[in-house]
Amino acid sequence: MVGADTPGVTVTPLQALDLTRRFADVRFESVSVPASAVVGTPGAAQASVDAQLDVAVALTLAESIGAMRRLAEITVDYAKARIAFGRPIGSFQALKHILADISFWAEVSTAGASAAAEAVADARPTASEIVSIAKAYAGDAATQLAQQCLQVHGGIGFTWEHDLHFYLRRLATDRVLYGDPEWHRERICRIHGL
Repeated sequence: MVGADTPGVTVTPLQALDLTRRFADVRFESVSVPASAVVGTPGAAQASVDAQLDVAVALTLAESIGAMRRLAEITVDYAKARIAFGRPIGSFQALKHILADISFWAEVSTAGASAAAEAVADARPTASEIVSIAKAYAGDAATQLAQQCLQVHGGIGFTWEHDLHFYLRRLATDRVLYGDPEWHRERICRIHGL
């Protein structure tokens, strides 16, 4: 354990895409700590680190799913209420396809996140693999979902006055938090010795 006020530790606040979160860059340069600061057995922390990563990813997935589902709900409601050419825009075939895709991505991501949470809660030996599969899928799906919701909203979706950008920013941040989809696909390969 190293305190933030330890000589050689530098904490620099960062600006983030997600305006509702705070991030920092933590650097260690020539930091010395006593042996009593060591937690656990040196060189034997990988299993604990993996387990903590799995919990963090499962929780981030749950948050992403909530944002995806709410964004889909807002978009469907907008498509029902927005009238163009005398009828709701959601009745146009092109938008029906987009809304179907949005629903599909949200449902499949929900199933993956649920499986990941159960695997972590049960401490299954396959938890890391399940978590990474869910994170890789949901990370890509969330970005597509948010972009398509933006398209359905049209011009109003690009304004600061609409909340859509908060969801888009959260999903874009969650996509890379604790490993982006590419990293998680690589992790799955490492688990299988590929």
